[in-house]
Amino acid sequence: MTLTVDEARLPAALRGANRVGRGLERVGWRPLPVDPAIVLRRAQRLTGLSDVGDPWALESFERLARAFDSTAKLSLFGRLSVRIFLENRMESRLKVIEALRGDPAIADVPITRPIFIVGLPRTGTTLLHQLLDATGEARAPCSWETFYPAPPPRPGDREDPRIARVDREFYHFHRLAPQMRAMHPLATDSPDECLMLLGNAFANPMSSMLGTIPEYMTWLKSQDLTPGYQFHKLQLQVLARHVETPRWVLKTPAHLLALDALLTVYPDACVIQTHRDPLRSVPSICSLIGTTHRVYSDDVDLAAVGRAELERWADGLERALEIRAGADPAQFFDLHYAALLADPVGVLRQIHARFALPWSDAAEARVRAHLAANPQHRHGKHRYALERFDLTDDDVRARMAGYCEAFGVAPER
Repeated sequence: MTLTVDEARLPAALRGANRVGRGLERVGWRPLPVDPAIVLRRAQRLTGLSDVGDPWALESFERLARAFDSTAKLSLFGRLSVRIFLENRMESRLKVIEALRGDPAIADVPITRPIFIVGLPRTGTTLLHQLLDATGEARAPCSWETFYPAPPPRPGDREDPRIARVDREFYHFHRLAPQMRAMHPLATDSPDECLMLLGNAFANPMSSMLGTIPEYMTWLKSQDLTPGYQFHKLQLQVLARHVETPRWVLKTPAHLLALDALLTVYPDACVIQTHRDPLRSVPSICSLIGTTHRVYSDDVDLAAVGRAELERWADGLERALEIRAGADPAQFFDLHYAALLADPVGVLRQIHARFALPWSDAAEARVRAHLAANPQHRHGKHRYALERFDLTDDDVRARMAGYCEAFGVAPER
């Protein structure tokens, strides 16, 4: 099964609601604005909590909401969805802060030598993340934990209402965008990216996934994201308060865009940077962003998506290279996609040796069992083409030439 960005098409009822929304806007009424004051008030009323914490996070939240309202060209359904999304992120933030207030010992939970996987999509990050989690020597957060980390989960509590809540959220999203199963499979109780932890911090360098918000993204790029990564760490401490966690294994492409803040907050981090021909990665990124934009907007400029994403990630890779030049080389392991596919177990042995992490026959057996049970593309194969985004192979090759030369990234046939 192959899927494309063109398949992001809402059900007829929602398309009808969006038409009504456009009609109301033409007569001067714009329902469901993404108003930060409204969103914050709803989250505070829902939780009975008011402490947002760091003023920087509140400023970022307000700027983000206003950007979605003014520049993202959201449909009526899009505005409702983004309001709910931001409300949920603020709810999580309020509850994390309350958890720390009620249990100050959370701040003492050690986060020791976490493993961070940083790399563009389609470079093997998901496979590597799952395999490192499968060893049993490290723990990746589940989706529901990153969406709603507080209060601290209890070991083995399968009745936690947050699990059912995220199940419902994923069910509805997959109905709206079934092609996302191939682009980025979502499962409530499976290892997932820690991107939502940055979302709860309002320090997410990939906030533009839901809509075109160039002014906010420019502002965020100019910011020191250390406060956001401090909140990222606090959420890991909340999650590990009652659940034994020997080591965290974490991943999201967004870390490439904030590697300086990551290393400031996690000075003992073990960082694995994955590499692959950008002609395999960039079209996938554009397709992912284009698909989500089409869910929430009736007016998506795919050419603008292509230009913005190519520049964002090329610039991010260049900045990461500069940061690495001033960091301890022993903290990094570079992994090429072809090497991971050729010998995943051997790669894991190399990673553990590089960072002096424990490795055992039992860990290897668990990894091999995971590989046997989880073949590639079991959710379908994601198909994408650069021309849909007004980009050419030469555009990508030229903009990514410095990165490819620095890391010896060869073209794929």
